[in-house]
Amino acid sequence: MFAVLSRRLRFAFLLLATLVGIIVAPVAQADATDAIQTCSNYLDAQDYARAETAAKILLQRNDLGRTEERDTQFCLGRAYDGLNRASDALLAFQKVESLSDSADRLAASYDWLSTLYGRTGDLDHCELYAQRAIKLYKGLGNKSGEATMLSNLGVNQFRRGNTERALAFYQEALALEPDEAKKPTTLGNIASIYIGREEYAKAIKLLRQASEIDRRNGDAHDAAGIQFDLGVALRLQGRLIEAKKELTESLNTNHLFGDRSLEASTYWNLAVLSKAQKNIPQARKWYEKAEASYRESGDIKSADEIANLLAGK
Repeated sequence: MFAVLSRRLRFAFLLLATLVGIIVAPVAQADATDAIQTCSNYLDAQDYARAETAAKILLQRNDLGRTEERDTQFCLGRAYDGLNRASDALLAFQKVESLSDSADRLAASYDWLSTLYGRTGDLDHCELYAQRAIKLYKGLGNKSGEATMLSNLGVNQFRRGNTERALAFYQEALALEPDEAKKPTTLGNIASIYIGREEYAKAIKLLRQASEIDRRNGDAHDAAGIQFDLGVALRLQGRLIEAKKELTESLNTNHLFGDRSLEASTYWNLAVLSKAQKNIPQARKWYEKAEASYRESGDIKSADEIANLLAGK
């Protein structure tokens, strides 16, 4: 036999249910916010695989609001980028763009889309989104964001083979950037142009400046990349002992972060350096390490080229 609630009890029951709903909804929201923060924490730790997993689990939920979904896609896109999966990252940031509902959020999505289109070889869209981001950053008074996009335009021109225009964009970006910690990337880009022109002394000066800024700001990962570039410039200038020191230190620092692409390139340069020093057995060992790292990073073409070199083909 079913009990029938009195009118008073039914009202009390409905009131309780309403109060529970009021309490439960914010808890679910807070839970999603915490989960997004966990994803961001993985990014900060450069644990991109866990960040990807955390974001994908979040996206399976049906209680995410627009902002939460956007932040989750943002985290997923950055995770893909960290895993060198630019095409996947591009898809995530296209969703970030569609979910962005303010000028600053839209600017951030344009920023990433410009970078990722550049990495996937779509230079027209790279430039388009950089210009869109610059327009928004100017309106927001965000000079650092504007400088980053000017640097992106420089990279775009460099990829097109227009080194003079690239250099102009880089120098404009460097002059505009208010945050010293963000200058090493642009300094490295300018140094790359000088290396291409065989103006190694100019490149080395800029790279040492960039390296000092990274060390001052405790950015060990970027410092490893700049130190690699410095090692390459020194090798090309014929300063092999100094080059080996910089490349080896870059490699040791990079072991903390596991950047396979940088690792493979460093092994390759150490192999070329050892070959120049007539140490063929050591060169072969470096080539073997480079081949293995290229395969692990997914760069099969480079790995096969080294394998053919080792086989004497």
